[in-house]
Amino acid sequence: MNYFVYDKDGSKLPINILSVSPSGKYFLGDHWIKSRMLKSELNCYRVIRTDGDEAECEILGSGTDYAAWEFAAPLKEIIWEEENGRAVAVFHNYDYGNPKWFDQHSSIPFDKELFQQFKIRRKNQKNRRKNSMSKIRIGIAGYGNLGKGVELAIRQNDDMELAGIFTRRDPSTVKPLTEGAKVFRLDDAKNMTDAIDVMIICGGSATDLPEQTPELAKYFNVIDSFDTHARIPEHFANVDKAAKESGNLAFISLGWDPGLFSLNRLYAESILPSGKTYTFWGKGVSQGHSDAIRRVEGVKKGIQYTVPVEAAMEAVRSGSQPELTTRQKHLRECWVVAEEGADKAKIEESIKTMKNYFDEYDTTVNFISEEEFNAVHNKMPHGGFVMRSGVTGDGEKTHQMIEYSLKLESNPEFTASVLICFARALDRMKKEGATGCKTAFDVPPAYLSPLSGEELRAHLL
Repeated sequence: MNYFVYDKDGSKLPINILSVSPSGKYFLGDHWIKSRMLKSELNCYRVIRTDGDEAECEILGSGTDYAAWEFAAPLKEIIWEEENGRAVAVFHNYDYGNPKWFDQHSSIPFDKELFQQFKIRRKNQKNRRKNSMSKIRIGIAGYGNLGKGVELAIRQNDDMELAGIFTRRDPSTVKPLTEGAKVFRLDDAKNMTDAIDVMIICGGSATDLPEQTPELAKYFNVIDSFDTHARIPEHFANVDKAAKESGNLAFISLGWDPGLFSLNRLYAESILPSGKTYTFWGKGVSQGHSDAIRRVEGVKKGIQYTVPVEAAMEAVRSGSQPELTTRQKHLRECWVVAEEGADKAKIEESIKTMKNYFDEYDTTVNFISEEEFNAVHNKMPHGGFVMRSGVTGDGEKTHQMIEYSLKLESNPEFTASVLICFARALDRMKKEGATGCKTAFDVPPAYLSPLSGEELRAHLL
């Protein structure tokens, strides 16, 4: 629940509510309120919840370093006096009459629950400040749509920093989105092992990642988004060998599928052992399939949309557990700009018969001008569904349905966000001594979050 704090005159105050006492009378804020704001006529504020309810609460809380109370003095600690059933704030104050610092004690109206929440919060704030000097240094190998997405995602995570961008292009031609970001040749990456904690490899699954991930795993802890499902066991074995030999840790096949959808399939099949699992993708742009199109000889530009068959999805939701072939579940729409003089018939045949990508689907290949391509196909939406239709109970007559879905406005930006949170988990597991190759199945969920275990249990469990 979110809360917003307003002064009596209706103006919104810069206070984030950390917790509210069970009585609803007191709340703990995370912003330092100067003493001049806490005059008697202003010591009561309207607290508005996002569901529209409101209550009047007294300011009693503290920020990272200051107490919001009758005065503004550095807060040293808050202790609980069990014998008196009260919380006492210890302020590090300064006596200007007899110049010296001294500890000043003041009783504050915390109940036991609010006191415990405050102590947890303050402990975690101290830990975050302590760890802020050792951010996770991220390297980006490949600077296409996914690489740029990773660069932007780093900005949203305070415990990470961009250490460098590595490209096969001339570094002088690459213009990063981050001011001051350094760009290097990919071939020079192996000379910078001490500067990078996690290398996120942003190449394509068709030809880049099968070579790049095992090679870079010899020098770095790495993450990739390899998404050719049929070849994951082979890719895992190659990366595992390279990472173990070098003592590094590698995560592969992370994103939303494989990745988040993989986890949901695992959870659903473990919960409902008697049933069928179905995965539908789209409608949206598949980066892996689009990359595969662009590698066909004669293709100048190409993009592929995966389209779920609605009738198949409704059949699954009905609980009938239909037997669906790959062809019955999805259509694949390809839009291609051919090189001048290219054999379009050959291009179409190469796409439609491409193993592990298009050969098992009803695929259409549409040739258009470059102008139309740039005007119409300049975004990268995607999404999909994981469904588990199962039965439980005596005689297995009770139908149960699990459905997880994503609707993404930008596939590469979302995939990048997944890679970044797994980079945090990789860094933690590496510090614990893990080596070799891992997948989403091997990562403790709590390691994805910057929050401590105490915070996760208090706010997300």
